[in-house]
Amino acid sequence: MSRSQNVFFTVKRGIIILILYSITIIVYFTCFYKPLELLTSNLDMPEIASVNETLKSINRDDIMFFFIVSFLGVVFTLMIVTLIYEEIVLFTKPIIAVNARLKSKESVMQMSGSYKGFSSVGYKYNLIFETDNEVEMIFVVIPKYYATIIEGNKGILKYKQGRLNRFIGFDLTSID
Repeated sequence: MSRSQNVFFTVKRGIIILILYSITIIVYFTCFYKPLELLTSNLDMPEIASVNETLKSINRDDIMFFFIVSFLGVVFTLMIVTLIYEEIVLFTKPIIAVNARLKSKESVMQMSGSYKGFSSVGYKYNLIFETDNEVEMIFVVIPKYYATIIEGNKGILKYKQGRLNRFIGFDLTSID
């Protein structure tokens, strides 16, 4: 996907977040929000004024809590819906098969910080293919594919094209 398409997708997602957030706020204030009633009295008593200030503070805190939680809820929900949508779209895409050569392989070690003396290490395996029209394609693969495909081998690369290309398989046609 090109940079302009990624920017468009990000802007579209931001607009959807703002619309959902606005709808959430409108529904909350029209249907559910009931501010605490302030005490009324004909007398000017400092205790009543103090209680009224406390009630106003609680009302402000409730509103701020709602704004923060509802915004986080809308963003979280939209992220989950986006991931599900991307998986559905990728599932329905056809498998593309092209002639390619494995140009190089790389394994990237990822370390996490230590926690009470323990740390963890993970590896990400990348295969870099070069197609017949000299386009480089990088795929993150599982160790099985990383170990069995050797650099320089030519074959038919199978993948699905989406925002992130997904590696399906590699059928050897010649060994170099």
